[in-house]
Amino acid sequence: MKYTSACEIAAAYIGVMAVALYNLAPALAGVLQISLGWNARDIGTLVSADSFGMLAGNVLTAILMRRASPRVISIAGMLILALADLLSAASPSAPAMIGERVFGGVGGGLALATSMSVFAAARPERGIAGFSIVQVLFAFLAITATPALAAALGWRSVFVCLAVLILPSFPLALYLPGTIQRASAVSSTSAPTAPSTIWVGALAVLSSLLFNVGQTGIWPYLEIIGLRSGIPRASVQASLSLSAAAGVLGAVVVVTVGPRFGRKVPLALTFALTLAALLTMNVPDPMMFRGALAAFTFAWPVFGAYAFGVIASMTRSPRVIAVVTAATSAGVTLGPLLAGVISGPAGFGGALGFAVLMDTLSLGCLIALIRHSGDKKLLHPRFIRLPRR
Repeated sequence: MKYTSACEIAAAYIGVMAVALYNLAPALAGVLQISLGWNARDIGTLVSADSFGMLAGNVLTAILMRRASPRVISIAGMLILALADLLSAASPSAPAMIGERVFGGVGGGLALATSMSVFAAARPERGIAGFSIVQVLFAFLAITATPALAAALGWRSVFVCLAVLILPSFPLALYLPGTIQRASAVSSTSAPTAPSTIWVGALAVLSSLLFNVGQTGIWPYLEIIGLRSGIPRASVQASLSLSAAAGVLGAVVVVTVGPRFGRKVPLALTFALTLAALLTMNVPDPMMFRGALAAFTFAWPVFGAYAFGVIASMTRSPRVIAVVTAATSAGVTLGPLLAGVISGPAGFGGALGFAVLMDTLSLGCLIALIRHSGDKKLLHPRFIRLPRR
């Protein structure tokens, strides 16, 4: 299978629409609070319902991959998601909407896992990084436009707009392959024995889960960490803006460089950068806090992309990639909850230490994955081959 740019663009757009509700959640929370009188608990339940449905959709994709093509699974997922958006627009009550978001999350999970399997089979580092860039840009535009749209046309128009934005996904899905074939990233003769699919899948899933628990556990609390350290609110907000730009820059670096210099150096450097950021983020100094946030968000997409590249190079099974995507969704769901429990009123020192532990264990799983394969060339630029185009 030749993976064209159109295929990767289609996968990126479909993937972004699959997680659209999660990305505009900050703005949607304000709209629902003003228009329907929802409280923080209602809004949190809504987002959790969507995340739970997405996790179920990821797992379901792993099962369906044996019986249906990624193209069919993606179209089915987008149909479910569009229907859920329209039902949410017509929803009579909060409990009904929460149930509809579980339904929509399943559709989003189907589409997202399919997109991830395409990235894994094509150019994993650049695919994930490009997806991150589009996701950040969409989130920025959506968060900016959502309040104005709701003020002009009412809160229901937000969900109708989401359903309309899904429509281009259907013709784009025709560019997705009927079957997924992993690109030959390493020499098939370089490893002395073929690694067990079960071990590969287990280590890949655990690495993805731990990494996302650690990173997303800190993400929602960045502003609170700065304020509790005694840093002025204006300085904290300026630091958050800079950190968003740093995250985009990290993804752009991956898209530009790709696996040209291998994976070992980017993984090692960004892991060290992440640890330095986490260990200094609690320091009550505005410039130190700003630098820690920028380092944290810059390293996040870089480490994530190259780690995904290692995982994608280790397995020929799109079902494994679907389960890895499910682990990512589970990490996004569990991370903030665990960090909130650990932090407590004393501060976020414990949560930052927990993130350090999770990221270290995630890297350990990647190292074990490579050692299990017996093929250290997974990290070397000379042996990382791109698919035919």
